[in-house]
Amino acid sequence: MSIVYSERKQVYMNDRLVLVENTEITEECDPDYIHLLKKEKLSLLKFRSKVITITPVMGEILEAFKKPQTPQSVLDQVSTQNECTSESIAEAVAAFLNRMIKLGALVTEENALSQKRFSIFDRWEEMKVFQGFTLLEQIEKKSASYLYKCHRPHKPTILYTLKILINKKSSSGFLREANILESIPPHPNIRQCIHASSFADEFPYLLLEYIDGKPISDRTIKNETLLRNKCKIIEGILASIGHLHQNNILHGDIHASNFLVDSSLNVHLIDLGMSHRFGEETAGHGGVARYMAPERLPNHNLNFSKGQGDFPSEIFQLGICLYLLVSGNYPFKAFLLHELAHAIQHQSPPPLDVTKLGEPIPGPLSDVVFKAMEKNPGKRFQSVNEMQAAWNNAVNKTFNNNENIGSESRYVTSKIEASGNS
Repeated sequence: MSIVYSERKQVYMNDRLVLVENTEITEECDPDYIHLLKKEKLSLLKFRSKVITITPVMGEILEAFKKPQTPQSVLDQVSTQNECTSESIAEAVAAFLNRMIKLGALVTEENALSQKRFSIFDRWEEMKVFQGFTLLEQIEKKSASYLYKCHRPHKPTILYTLKILINKKSSSGFLREANILESIPPHPNIRQCIHASSFADEFPYLLLEYIDGKPISDRTIKNETLLRNKCKIIEGILASIGHLHQNNILHGDIHASNFLVDSSLNVHLIDLGMSHRFGEETAGHGGVARYMAPERLPNHNLNFSKGQGDFPSEIFQLGICLYLLVSGNYPFKAFLLHELAHAIQHQSPPPLDVTKLGEPIPGPLSDVVFKAMEKNPGKRFQSVNEMQAAWNNAVNKTFNNNENIGSESRYVTSKIEASGNS
């Protein structure tokens, strides 16, 4: 049996329901009506500015839902207390619960937790305080976590990124990021975790470095930065992933938005929520469709990113990032997922000719990018260290060792906007 409510969803007899917050079952009312309540043995149900009368059996049912319960378990309790079979009252109980759901007095346990999270979020937004930190602005809102720019009241000049877990049922990425960052040596191109609170807290959090920068997909980075400065940025990109791979860790979600560039052209790798040790079977490997290595793509458009990743597939993803940064364009384009998969598997990207500023892209640099994007994993660089060596050699050939890469930049502090921070 199922209970259908107004949003055309279904609550089944084994789903857990609970009364909404601040619901009250009482006999207190206007003195003029007390005698009617007592005469008819009625009570009042008060919730969300609504007041309705209920019978003793109705009150008995609702009292049971002060803690999350399934309709089936409450039906069994009521039938036992009233010495009748559950089948004989099932239809009436279902109709009553259906009415309570439509009115908003009863919600699923999942919805109750969601409402609680939103109410707490509203309080954080209003008070601008969380666990002693002053919240300056919200950076990002995800289904499982909220990210804020913050500082400590007594040290307002030192900024942090506060990542708050709001849904413990989706905690795997949150815990993985904390564990991975704790297990590897710090690296200047990887955002560090300064403190991880206890997971037993109602809302666990990670206190991370605050990065004042933009992703490499931002227009000012990929379109308005000189090639020599892009070369410096690429050094940081390769160094960050190389550090993870040297520690036998896959990032799990390499794409342009996870590399932030500050005004000094330093790269900061962020979001290690999909990171895991190579060979860790229980860990999922995520990814954005247009960055997928061809061997990870299925022959259909379902479960597009479920194929298991490895070091060669992440080198392919690095190739996509480098192509985007150098040229300002994505190497593979398509409107539909299956068309994109076909392009990645069977088509060659357009040659790297010029940057968005019209600078010629030298062959040695292009060769490194295209080798990273080989369709056959065996023909790619077999490690990030090998790719770094090839890139450094190509840069030296291009700028003759004497050029000061990064000496000029169209990407300056004044162009950084808060919307790109993390």
